[in-house]
Amino acid sequence: MSKKLAANVYKVPRTTLVRRILGRNIGKTGHPTVLTAEEERLITETLGIVSHWGSPLTKPNIRDVVKKDLDKQGKQVRIFRDNTQGFDFIDSFIKRNNLSIRLASNIKRSRSVKVVKW
Repeated sequence: MSKKLAANVYKVPRTTLVRRILGRNIGKTGHPTVLTAEEERLITETLGIVSHWGSPLTKPNIRDVVKKDLDKQGKQVRIFRDNTQGFDFIDSFIKRNNLSIRLASNIKRSRSVKVVKW
């Protein structure tokens, strides 16, 4: 199939197809993330472990975890004041890593007794 025909069939500009074929449109659009993929994975695992212990984290808690991780690494991020991120960063982090914010709730006494016996 020719480029022109493919552009007409799929309703995509021909120049877009040419750039894709030549490999010029490979990277992601937008600003690159501050943390590497490995750093984000480690933080996500840490949050998962803490959540598994029964202590779900709120957005301010996640900010503290990321700040402490950056401080521990000795990494200074220019766009963060004192290595503390904004809530927009946390919202993007949660979205990128498919996390959800859950609130802790009290359990009934009968269920508590069963857990303690176990």
